[in-house]
Amino acid sequence: MSTFALAILASLLIFVSAAAASVPPGELFSGLYHGYILYVDGSAELEILVELAPGPGGELVGTLDMPAYDMEFKPLEGFRADGRQIYFSYRNFSEVRGANALFEFEGELSPDGQVLSGDFLESRGKIPFRLQRIGDAGSPRPVLEKLPLADLSDAGDELRSAFNAHPDQVRLILLLSPT
Repeated sequence: MSTFALAILASLLIFVSAAAASVPPGELFSGLYHGYILYVDGSAELEILVELAPGPGGELVGTLDMPAYDMEFKPLEGFRADGRQIYFSYRNFSEVRGANALFEFEGELSPDGQVLSGDFLESRGKIPFRLQRIGDAGSPRPVLEKLPLADLSDAGDELRSAFNAHPDQVRLILLLSPT
């Protein structure tokens, strides 16, 4: 390959890299993401839905749904982005830190733009989170259900009924007793 062709190829690569790096954060991170804060992977996971979009001036805006806490469309704030790195937060009541406590997310968008993962920062420290892009900002949101807790009678009929409700699925039951 000639020196001229190599120079053109190098210039083209620099131009493409610069163009990719100059995508505004509102466009780069825009999307509807579903996933979990992974307190204990596979056994203590908090389901969340995050929607990020460009605001009127191109800045990031967004909301958070967390069904376990009856939280829907909670406004996100404090956005900072640097390349594929992102930071955002929300404020909520905390049993440990009181009213208006700050909860923070620090993460990175995968090269293909489909996964946002990083750390959720709260009073217990850094907890990993992983969100999968499931659509564009403004897409229909999936219904996230808060799983109910059932009071049981001494005979346990409610437990038996719940256990037998889905005989075609794998089920596991753990009974704890003080005896």
